[in-house]
Amino acid sequence: MSLKLLFLRGADVSNPLGQTDVLIAEELWKKGIDIETVLFGRHGVDSKLSLNAPGVRILVGESPPLRGLVTNLRTFRRTVPTRYDVVLASYELFPAAFMYKLRHRDVHVIVDLRSIPVGGTILARVPHILLLVWALTSSYVSGVTCITESMLEAVRRSLPSRKKVPWAVWGSGVDLVHFSPREPDRDLMQKLRLEGYSVVGYHGSLSSSRGIESLVDVAHLLINARKPVVFLIIGKGDAVAKVKAKAKEMQVEHSFRVLDAVSYHAMPRYLSVLDVGVVPHPDDWRWRHQQPLKLLEFLAMGKPVVATDLPCHRNVSRAVFLVPPSNPQVMAKRIEMLTNLDGSAQLELRDNARADAYAWSWGIQAERLKAFLDRWRHDGGE
Repeated sequence: MSLKLLFLRGADVSNPLGQTDVLIAEELWKKGIDIETVLFGRHGVDSKLSLNAPGVRILVGESPPLRGLVTNLRTFRRTVPTRYDVVLASYELFPAAFMYKLRHRDVHVIVDLRSIPVGGTILARVPHILLLVWALTSSYVSGVTCITESMLEAVRRSLPSRKKVPWAVWGSGVDLVHFSPREPDRDLMQKLRLEGYSVVGYHGSLSSSRGIESLVDVAHLLINARKPVVFLIIGKGDAVAKVKAKAKEMQVEHSFRVLDAVSYHAMPRYLSVLDVGVVPHPDDWRWRHQQPLKLLEFLAMGKPVVATDLPCHRNVSRAVFLVPPSNPQVMAKRIEMLTNLDGSAQLELRDNARADAYAWSWGIQAERLKAFLDRWRHDGGE
């Protein structure tokens, strides 16, 4: 009999996480799982996402002003009339899963750990940290899945009493159709004044903790590069003002094009103009074990990537070049090397990046999750 699964992430349908939630749900449905998922936002899934998810029931609710308790209460009210076999929930929506378990005692709750609390001030993160600890230590939890092997090991070391609970890893993924190699968008290159430059890009959340400001130091080191380099930064966050101020102070404003966030559907157009992707996250607990979607999207587009040497960036692709964290000198040298390769070497890197991205498709990740659920059910679902 088909497993009836409720997938609780609670992402906003208008941002990339909401997009990927639908992709994950669709791939799980293709693997024979009867799945529903809950998303929030101001736009309906059909008109905004334009994604075909047959067989996937997507419950879209208005995004509440108070994202925590109100979201959990709304999620519980929308889902409690339906009986599910398994609730796969993020720690943010664990209260909704907990309330559902109180009403339907025979359901099994699995905590899905995609990330850990990283944004805002320490005070703002406290409620999220408490939710995370509650979710991982609750006796109502029948299993835990993590985004990376290193995250799994780190959490299990911190919670030795939970080692008997089934654990599994299924990672980040990428839509290989949406993100695919293509010619650079010439209109965009002209609009952004990119002709004649090697373009190094980053997109996503631009919070100060992600190491974005270090790219200004890298740009300063590349002022006299054989081929001039420009950094294309796309996203929102408090690092934007800091990057602009630091670039002005170091007199490298001309080396940056900083854009507001663009939609998921428009992103491949912007990535097409890149020569190299960059992921400069520092080596601290917030980033060490999380696998950024952007890394896989760069690869799927055939772009080589310079990334800091963190566990979550290792063993991903032959086209990912690791550099020591917080070392702009080495990062600058690696970027200069990649932007001065001859045509045949560039083509080989593009092919390696694209080929390696196939191991990270959402279909592959859905297979890993389904294999865990199948083993879990075979072993008695406890």
